[in-house]
Amino acid sequence: MDESTARVLKEIRAEFELTGTVRAQQCLRDHPEMRVEIEDQVRSLLGSVPPTDRPLDVSPDDGVLARRFLAEKTRERRHRMSSQLHGEMASRQVPSPPTVAPKDEAERRAQLYAWATDVLSRAGKQITRLTVQKAVYLLSRLRPVGLQLTFEPNIRGPYSRELADAGDRAAGRGWVKSVRPKPYHVERGEALAASDAPAAIRRHLGDTTADERLLAFLGGLDDLELEVWATVDMAACNVIQKGGVVSVAAVKAEIEAERLWSPKKGIKKYSEAQIRDALDNISRLGLLRPEELELG
Repeated sequence: MDESTARVLKEIRAEFELTGTVRAQQCLRDHPEMRVEIEDQVRSLLGSVPPTDRPLDVSPDDGVLARRFLAEKTRERRHRMSSQLHGEMASRQVPSPPTVAPKDEAERRAQLYAWATDVLSRAGKQITRLTVQKAVYLLSRLRPVGLQLTFEPNIRGPYSRELADAGDRAAGRGWVKSVRPKPYHVERGEALAASDAPAAIRRHLGDTTADERLLAFLGGLDDLELEVWATVDMAACNVIQKGGVVSVAAVKAEIEAERLWSPKKGIKKYSEAQIRDALDNISRLGLLRPEELELG
């Protein structure tokens, strides 16, 4: 390696270590003859990022290359995690939760909401009411939760009125709290530590080790991604119920046919690429069987 190339690579590494940014495109424009060396350096730097799903702070004006490599790395990591979680969830025996007396259901749902909020927060990012809704929906698809939770199509995917009411009840107990200036941001409340809510839910669900790992994983996704995963899963279930085979085209048609989802036509988050990625991930989680899926 010549001295000039070594100097450029050293500058890239120094900026990355100092600021967490990679100005890859600018370097490529300035030194096109070093493309191979610069791309190898970017791959090496992104490979050193700790195994979390937090986005790397990439310079917005010229971080296209770095973003692409980071997206590939994140996608591979999520595929591994999804497959691993599927194995954990599938290898255990999960009995149906005990029946809860109708007069106690609202309180038990509030306990579920508080427990889920607490576990989802372990990913280290701010969560919202949407995070809780979509994560509990996906959890309920992988194991019986009980408590008369009904999820129906809503503007941003599967939504449970019972779970929303549970969030209000949990807030009233001090188990969760809204975070200003965004009231829809939620976090663990001060009263949760002294309450029996988390223990009550663990008794209700049984062994929650894998459930909590799943929720912590889902809590690391952004809300848009969670919304797409949950919406695509609900649309795929509709396709199966109609006797069809789940494909990108079938799911896209199902989403566009739903009255509450039809305004999403043409929006990038429901592009074929996004639907394919969501189907890939939820199938790795075990929400779809291989014989139900046709990705081509």
